[in-house]
Amino acid sequence: MNETIGVDVGWTGLIASKPYPMAESTCEGFRSRYALIKTFQEQTLALFKASLNHECDPEIARMVVGELPEEYGLRYHRQLTDRQHRTPVFFRTDEVSAGKLSEIQCSGSGWGLAEQLRQLYVDNAGVFGAPKYFPNSLAAGFTRALRKYLGAEPRVHHLVDNASRPHGMRYFIQRARQQGAKYFSYDRDLAPLDCNFVRSHDFVTLPHHNFFDTRMEHCNQGKVCFDLPPSNLFDGKIIMAWPFWEKTRHWYSDEVRNLFPHTNVIQPDGIELENGQRISIEDFCKIPQRKREFYIKYAGTDIGINWGSKSVFLASTFSQVKCRELMETILKDRQHNRHWIVQQAIRQKEQVSGLGRDGEPFEDEAYTKLSGFYGPDGLMAILAMQKCHHKVHGSAETIMSIVH
Repeated sequence: MNETIGVDVGWTGLIASKPYPMAESTCEGFRSRYALIKTFQEQTLALFKASLNHECDPEIARMVVGELPEEYGLRYHRQLTDRQHRTPVFFRTDEVSAGKLSEIQCSGSGWGLAEQLRQLYVDNAGVFGAPKYFPNSLAAGFTRALRKYLGAEPRVHHLVDNASRPHGMRYFIQRARQQGAKYFSYDRDLAPLDCNFVRSHDFVTLPHHNFFDTRMEHCNQGKVCFDLPPSNLFDGKIIMAWPFWEKTRHWYSDEVRNLFPHTNVIQPDGIELENGQRISIEDFCKIPQRKREFYIKYAGTDIGINWGSKSVFLASTFSQVKCRELMETILKDRQHNRHWIVQQAIRQKEQVSGLGRDGEPFEDEAYTKLSGFYGPDGLMAILAMQKCHHKVHGSAETIMSIVH
């Protein structure tokens, strides 16, 4: 990576000593889930538009835009056209166990990680073996799928400022360029307004870019597509609760609902549990600590607190007093249009073999998170992160591998 993009960063996590083992039926489950995930996204978009147009409860739309500056709130989202207001093109899932999505990252991070690991495996086939499930690199699959989706050669502007690993995304850009994609600021004679595809890591980056207004016009003319659409809808976690929340669940089928662990909105009058029982905030805090197996997550899009799992808490690690303090903060946040969700804690712990930075192998037991990378043609790669902590995300202590 350092040689490819001229940096001095290197690999910042740990590496598993072998590819992540996965049964063919499990991998096929990742492939077949794509259609259902897109159904969830389409239903969520339809629900949001209906709320914006007062065809159903307007509170639903306000939950999505309530923290945004007024100029990008309800009025802005109402005037978006069908070309501008679509579902994401590329995205990444986070699955706490195969088949249970805890989040959908649009367009998300991690693409560089998966690409780097695959190159490591290819360069060391004697150690990691030949690919069984994914013969092509993620960058090759991305470029091929994007070329087909656009019906033209990809000319991409990737806004990497808000990427959690900008060096990783720059590596992915170079790998995609090797497959024929062109990128603004990397390829000669390519101006920003020549680009036909725009990638961003969050919504607020898009309207604050100096070419945004012209690109919105070009989008309406079919000249440019946005990866993450210029809408706040797919940028937060609140939509994970909509298949379960009493105001919105009738929009979703049981098949879609089963994609996710039970997730619901934290409200002043309490929390609805998986069995349909509604309990008060006080009674939730009184659940014995070890049995309080729920993640509490900030559901909005303020990147100051939703980046890198900053605002994700496992309730079973909190005393009753600490749990009550957090809930008091959440109820105050709600008065300022900041919403939080509670999600059933499903965790998968398994043995992992890794390599330390000293090159020595080690064995440990760690929690696992699986991420599927998807594009318009479906599944493209699967990344595994394993960490000896209940919050599994990319860090210096996270052991990573891919399904090969």
